[in-house]
Amino acid sequence: MPDFHQPILLPTLHHLAETALEEREALLKELSVEKPVALVIPALYAELQRPALPRMLKQLTGVPYISQVIFTMNGMNRRGYDRARAFYAKSLPNLRHTVLWNDGPELTSLHREVDTLGTRRSGPGKGAMSGWASPPSTPLATAGSLPATTVTS
Repeated sequence: MPDFHQPILLPTLHHLAETALEEREALLKELSVEKPVALVIPALYAELQRPALPRMLKQLTGVPYISQVIFTMNGMNRRGYDRARAFYAKSLPNLRHTVLWNDGPELTSLHREVDTLGTRRSGPGKGAMSGWASPPSTPLATAGSLPATTVTS
């Protein structure tokens, strides 16, 4: 056995290569009944204009075990945030989704508060501050992870 061990239910890249896609998807669909799956996608505002993101979203609409998608975004102003929300609403009309504006006013305030605790975070950019904040209604959330003013699509 290697010096690390991960149970097969954890979908890491090396496990995905070992299992038939149909088996993996059937297991995820079964498990998602009791434990909903939220997919977190770090993105920059500029990616809304590129062809990869719309193609990826089209694929997501057919995934039966994903209950919510959280787009954690940087590099936009209020107008860009509103456009991003409209873009995702149009692209994912039947899938619950949330846009976290990492460098927007609400989360910037939260980042400053976290900084006062002496924590170390990386600078701005795709994924830099994206993974630890999640909306209160998601499986990823912890108490107080976002201010109540966060807008959810």
